[in-house]
Amino acid sequence: MWPSLKRSALSACLAAAGTMILAPACAERPAPVAPVAVATTLQFIADDFPRAQDEAKRRSVPIFVEAWAPW
Repeated sequence: MWPSLKRSALSACLAAAGTMILAPACAERPAPVAPVAVATTLQFIADDFPRAQDEAKRRSVPIFVEAWAPW
């Protein structure tokens, strides 16, 4: 975009908003960011809470507890 056209567009946006804050539609959009690969499977440890705690501490992750009742 040409500098004078960019300046005119910015001035128009500021005048339309009536403030010194840019409206989101007037702001330039950031470049898209590539997604980060993440493991999607959970490793379940059944009936061994001390082992689950040790593993969570070692990997610096929270413990996920699945609980249910038949009622």
